[in-house]
Amino acid sequence: MTALPPRTSPGLSVRRRALLARRARWFVAATITYNLAEAVVAIGAGTPASSGMFGRTMPAQVRDAYAREMAAARTATDPAARWRHLERAHILSQPWPWPHTRNHIAMLALALAQRDRREALGQVMRIVVAAPGSALGRYPEGNTGRARVGLTRPMPVPDDLAALLARGRRGV
Repeated sequence: MTALPPRTSPGLSVRRRALLARRARWFVAATITYNLAEAVVAIGAGTPASSGMFGRTMPAQVRDAYAREMAAARTATDPAARWRHLERAHILSQPWPWPHTRNHIAMLALALAQRDRREALGQVMRIVVAAPGSALGRYPEGNTGRARVGLTRPMPVPDDLAALLARGRRGV
């Protein structure tokens, strides 16, 4: 976009226009941040991890492991450990829309806390596609959910999580 030439007639000066543009960008950023925070509260308070879309529920043993990983991510002090727990929770949550989305919201919150713009932008994209992808069964199995990993790239599932998910599918 090219800059507008300075106005010679009455109206907004170039300086005033730049100030208003900066304020508009801050307003948009604040609005998006507020809406994301509201989504976190709504999902966290109103939708338990066992909820599913189209009548599918997360098996109890998978739900418990997911809750443990999310709790460990919240309480870990080392950022690498927090990401590791969120990645494991992501793998567990992929088949279920709301836990999957909730996981990406937690990843977004961590990316914002670390001021990682690339990760935050990647998580915003993933928040948009998480629920529909899970509901339609179109998610890359084993994908850790990070922005540095391709959105559709399948990855190996850790053995302990693979066994847990297999037991959950069989209802054992």
